[in-house]
Amino acid sequence: MKRVVTFLLLCVMVFVPIKVFAVENLSVTLNQITMPELFYSSTWDNLVMDFTLSLDESDTLGTFVIKNESLAGPQAEIVELTLYSDAGEEGFQGFAVDTVVATGSYDYNNYNWVFSNIGWYMNSGAHRFFVTVETKRGGTNNRGFQFEIL
Repeated sequence: MKRVVTFLLLCVMVFVPIKVFAVENLSVTLNQITMPELFYSSTWDNLVMDFTLSLDESDTLGTFVIKNESLAGPQAEIVELTLYSDAGEEGFQGFAVDTVVATGSYDYNNYNWVFSNIGWYMNSGAHRFFVTVETKRGGTNNRGFQFEIL
């Protein structure tokens, strides 16, 4: 009987719903960007997403997941994605001005890009971020880049 009660207590402790986000009020605003008609192969800091996270209280960004709804993929066109935090003048300046927060890796099981174990601390207020893509040499022509936050 003790084993059953202990097992039930462990199940309650493990399976009780917990709050996923520590912050009660979090909003994400996608900022308009103008993308070029094409990205050349073997280039980096190609801006594909600009967004602002607004927090009511301080929190730490742990994981960030996005998906390309177009055809450019990790095997033929994309080398890596980089998540930047806005630093310096407002807007995207890229490497050596904005701060690299994390590099995304492709999740082949779920078909999305994951930035994990970030540990980026943010005070309350608005925080602007950018996602860039590095393209592969000799990638397939006419593959699009249209990312969304999951």
